[in-house]
Amino acid sequence: QFLAGPSFVFITVFVYISVLNVVGDGGWYTLTFNDAIKECAARNLVLATYDDVQTAWDSGLSLCSYGWVSARLNVIALHDSTYCLNGVVGFNTGSLPSVTNAYCKYP
Repeated sequence: QFLAGPSFVFITVFVYISVLNVVGDGGWYTLTFNDAIKECAARNLVLATYDDVQTAWDSGLSLCSYGWVSARLNVIALHDSTYCLNGVVGFNTGSLPSVTNAYCKYP
């Protein structure tokens, strides 16, 4: 999914070291766990594991975006939280409601 304008393209998939943070068609933080699995599959991807996202974070991933991982957890990976989470940094599990984005990976 993308929005095109005269001088920009906004893509709703963020890629970092084979781990993608996928936003559902309904917008940010709209995916249930089962929806997250389907969104990944629709892109020929699978839901990433906790370790996949941890490895990406260890390699520099920093996104102000929670996402489902295969362990039914919401995780966020931040090195710089200047504009996110009131200064909290690290690789953390979240306490979001039952909807969020998805972390997907290539199978």
